[in-house]
Amino acid sequence: MESSINRESDYFFDFSCFTCQGNGRNTEAEFYCEVCSTCFCGKCVKRHNYLYNKHTPLDKKNVSKWPEANVGELEQCKEHKKEKLSNFCEDHNQLICKVCHGKNHETCRNVIHIAAKWKDLSQNGDFKKLSEKIDTQLQRLIAKREDFEKNLKSLDKSYTKNLKKINALWKKINSSLDKLEKKTKCDLDKLQSTMRTSIKTDIENCTESIENITRLKDQLFRQKDKTEAVSFIKYIECRDQSLKIKAFLKDIKTKNETILTYKRKAAIQQTLSILSSLGKVKQSPTAESTTLAARNTVLSLQQQLSDLNQAIRVKSIKTSQTAESTTQKAGTSQEKPTACNTVFSLQQHRSDPNQAIRVNSSKTSQTAKSTTQKTVTSRENPTACNTVFSSEHQQSDPNQAIKVKSSKRYRVNDNVNDCKKCTISGICETACGQLLITDWKNNNVMLLDKTYAVVSTFDLPDGPRSVCSIDSSLVAVTMFNTEVHFIKVTNGRLTKDETLVLKHACVCIAHRRGNLYITDSTALHRFTLEKKLSKKLYTHKPGSVTTCAVSPDEDRIYMASNNPTELVTLRSDGKVTCFTCPRMEWEDDPLYFPGLHVTDSGHVLVCGMKSNIILKLDKNGSEILAEVVKVSDNVNYPMSVYYSELTGSLIVGMKDNNYIKVFDLQPLSEKDNVVSGHVL
Repeated sequence: MESSINRESDYFFDFSCFTCQGNGRNTEAEFYCEVCSTCFCGKCVKRHNYLYNKHTPLDKKNVSKWPEANVGELEQCKEHKKEKLSNFCEDHNQLICKVCHGKNHETCRNVIHIAAKWKDLSQNGDFKKLSEKIDTQLQRLIAKREDFEKNLKSLDKSYTKNLKKINALWKKINSSLDKLEKKTKCDLDKLQSTMRTSIKTDIENCTESIENITRLKDQLFRQKDKTEAVSFIKYIECRDQSLKIKAFLKDIKTKNETILTYKRKAAIQQTLSILSSLGKVKQSPTAESTTLAARNTVLSLQQQLSDLNQAIRVKSIKTSQTAESTTQKAGTSQEKPTACNTVFSLQQHRSDPNQAIRVNSSKTSQTAKSTTQKTVTSRENPTACNTVFSSEHQQSDPNQAIKVKSSKRYRVNDNVNDCKKCTISGICETACGQLLITDWKNNNVMLLDKTYAVVSTFDLPDGPRSVCSIDSSLVAVTMFNTEVHFIKVTNGRLTKDETLVLKHACVCIAHRRGNLYITDSTALHRFTLEKKLSKKLYTHKPGSVTTCAVSPDEDRIYMASNNPTELVTLRSDGKVTCFTCPRMEWEDDPLYFPGLHVTDSGHVLVCGMKSNIILKLDKNGSEILAEVVKVSDNVNYPMSVYYSELTGSLIVGMKDNNYIKVFDLQPLSEKDNVVSGHVL
């Protein structure tokens, strides 16, 4: 194996150094790396070992483990394993063997023998240039790897630091909750103690009356040797005591049993239910700003818990008298003890979706005036999730609403010929703040960035009819068939995730708390993602159940019906209400569905397609509260509407229109007309 042959002053070794060949040198190989499938001389193997310290090259003592000298694995033809690569086809830029040459490259004009090609490259210095280029790239890769390793350490360090901050904030929240619990239990114990004292006093009064009347009765009827005067005196005493008992029994026979009733504070559960996390975690140049949003969110939550602590109160509801007056009366008069019916109550503070949405001003002074204003943040990087905390479910001022401040069009179709204009049939936003729209006419889904520019498009086999968000990076799309297509949003791109096939048609879709609500034009179905079970919730006339939307607490489901034109509201208790209004003016064609959207705060928005307006309805879907978008706003045939909690903007999609329209909103003052103005 160590022999060599002298041909025309060139030495042909059984194994030559691959790196030296690239630099125009002919050097015998002394080592072979099985991982790289490459031979190296004594000098070049040192560089190899520096770059790949985990590789273990074989020396000539283990030459039996080296590849065969004649046809090594590197020289084997991939298609014809027994043939050696002998030629290079420049027309196809492909290494070929003699069999490949005869079968597939016979007509190619530029087929050169490998040895001749190698000689030309050596003379032109191409091997040396390639080696230098690779060395430069390797050095850059090594430097990049070192940077990434430093980055990884910095990432782990910032993670640990922020985790400690989150844990500290969580302890503060737990401490606030513990205080609420102690305060509530203390109130309960105090009221119980007061009522026990009152009832015990009543028991003592009853016992004393029993003993007195029993004693007087015995003295009156059982003593035989008493005078008439003594008997008469005992009679008078017994009669007086009987009258007292009669008055006592008359007073207490209407009293009911005393109970304590606890009513939970609904605002606490509502506040926690609207939070998907403790705050916003995003990539940041500095570790200090990573948890800024989380800290502000938790501080706001602590402020609300403190307010709730002050709001909790216990009140006693009695049939006739309060516990205090009962105790006082029992202490001053033993002849007329009283009983009471006491209810221990924590008053609930519920929000009303019929009240207006409120947008928080950026000024700190205005924020301090009300802890229930909504925090609106600008749309961040689509790859970073934004969690916005809202206290909408506690209080609301009907005089403080939102009206249109300005509007702007954004083009979503780059087709200059406009031969097939867009019809935006659906709009949704992932939990990370990434906005998606569906184009029914062009059979695709588009991802928009924070400037409403299209950054990614996903083609579908048919026109999408509806879209809803599932989680921070997943959306579901229906196409008027039995399939629900799930699309993933990854690094600013749209990719296919999976397809769900149901036994019924899938027209429009909505999602709340792991449940998919799907219409099939005749009925409404609920599909559970976790248990993979489907249930029919509501049936209507054929072709009448089209668009659907669900309230945040799943207490109400809204459905648009084309036959007849009405809004159907299905409540959790089974009650159904239907509302018809000419101002909605939906399309008679069943292929065109009216846009219907319920915000995270429970506000119901409906597109009046033919009337070119967008209406806001009350939570029961039975009364129009305002025109959010008017005819004067130049919205032509609105097909879809969406309110972004992150940006405080209203996005409208239209039929046969290459633009979407975005309305910026601002708070109304008290003097503004809440009904007639642009109110949301």
